[in-house]
Amino acid sequence: MDIKEFMPKFLKELRSGEWEKGSGNLIKKDDFNEVSHCVLGVACRVAGAKDTDLVNIERPDEVYGCDDWGQPNYPDYIKFQELFECSGSNKHNVFFTHDRISDLIDMNDDDLNDDKWTFELLADEIEFLYDGWKEEV
Repeated sequence: MDIKEFMPKFLKELRSGEWEKGSGNLIKKDDFNEVSHCVLGVACRVAGAKDTDLVNIERPDEVYGCDDWGQPNYPDYIKFQELFECSGSNKHNVFFTHDRISDLIDMNDDDLNDDKWTFELLADEIEFLYDGWKEEV
């Protein structure tokens, strides 16, 4: 799935109200099997990753990462490197760069700030960033 197909689906899901927001991991399961997603966990699910691939993983570039020689560890890496800058991908013009991933994690997990980043607010911010990025590419 390319970014043009992915982004409208992703933004729609963030705004749907169907996802329980969590922090610290792409998907977190608590002791009662309650499931929550961070903003990038939702992105990974929209991109086609299975829940089982995302539990207790902190970043999308760790889901289908590379070995020490830059070789994909999983076949699904190929579809992920189209969306997320993975180590060794040598991809340019990827919207979800390593730095952008870090920024979104910080916004999602910013529980100490009075201005809570809901999924709807995160969708607005991502849409704003994406619109600016499209003009540069």
